[in-house]
Amino acid sequence: MSILILAPLIVAFLAVLLGAHYFLYRTLMRFFNFSKPVFKKIFFVLILLLAFGFIISSIIVHFNESFWAKLLYLISAIWLGLFVNLLLACCLIWLIVGMAHLFKVRVVFSIVSFIIFVLAIGYSVYGSWNAFHPIIKNISVEIKNLPEQWKGKNIVQLSDVHLGHINSLDFLNDIVNKTNALDPDLILITGDLFDGMDGDLNYFADSLKRFQSKDGVFFVIGNHETYLGLEGSLGVLEKSGIKALRNEIVNIDGLQIMGLDDIALSRNPDLIDGISNFDKNQASILMYHTPINVEIIKNSGINLQLSGHTHRGQLFPLGFITNIAHRGYGYGLFTEGDFSIYISSGVGTWGPPMRTGNHPEIVNITIQ
Repeated sequence: MSILILAPLIVAFLAVLLGAHYFLYRTLMRFFNFSKPVFKKIFFVLILLLAFGFIISSIIVHFNESFWAKLLYLISAIWLGLFVNLLLACCLIWLIVGMAHLFKVRVVFSIVSFIIFVLAIGYSVYGSWNAFHPIIKNISVEIKNLPEQWKGKNIVQLSDVHLGHINSLDFLNDIVNKTNALDPDLILITGDLFDGMDGDLNYFADSLKRFQSKDGVFFVIGNHETYLGLEGSLGVLEKSGIKALRNEIVNIDGLQIMGLDDIALSRNPDLIDGISNFDKNQASILMYHTPINVEIIKNSGINLQLSGHTHRGQLFPLGFITNIAHRGYGYGLFTEGDFSIYISSGVGTWGPPMRTGNHPEIVNITIQ
């Protein structure tokens, strides 16, 4: 994307972010008793700093991995998640104000506002707990021409783990333990294993090496691996014994596992046809990080596509937006003839260490 296109988008995003923070500030000033001008000024400056805190701290922590830089990043990331819920609270308060005026109902708005803000904070606390307690999502998928030796076997899909400053070694070890407990025949990691903010990620290598699967662990590149730099990401994977599939295919006892780099089909729609050892008459699974180019994939003869990227919005109500943005393929299992696609909500988080309106998941797929 050229800088001429990117710059206006960044300016527009910053303007919306600043405007939303100002809306929060005005709502708080309207319904709570901040009478002293000095308090109003301090609070205004604080809101202004918080509006740009995540962007600034993201830049700092990318180049400086000190304790204080990581702490600043964590605080600003938590604020970003809390802010979304406070913004929803503001919208609800103003809706109640409008309804009260419309129906001429007397309401003590300071008390109502206080209750709603407390609920928003409580919802955020739950979301932070939820983010670090992934569920096991069990699904079953029928695959055409599946060899007998594969029928009834289970494949674990991990997506959007986002290892880095927030999702650290303890988080990874928990994921490894829960994955290994499923006794998978195959582990497929569909991109964004790393968050893209860190410099050196080699300290994850030993834990990644602990994944246990009968037929291997495979990985495809997501958008965040490109932020980090592919050399660093692939270097850690090589030390871990995880095989990165880069626009290539492996055949395991008659089941074809194909991996494409993120948005590779957007650049080259004929890429799948160009992979010489792909057999349309054999069972196949495609690992492709972003759930796009679905029609191209379906028409290519692929049987099952595994994707992630969307996080199912991660924070309510953003799931509605991601679903629209991905043309209905925002989350879940879809079957269309001999083609199926599963879009995972992911097991980690990006930005706010928080999930509301959905659960992080480890996907346990039984193939038939």
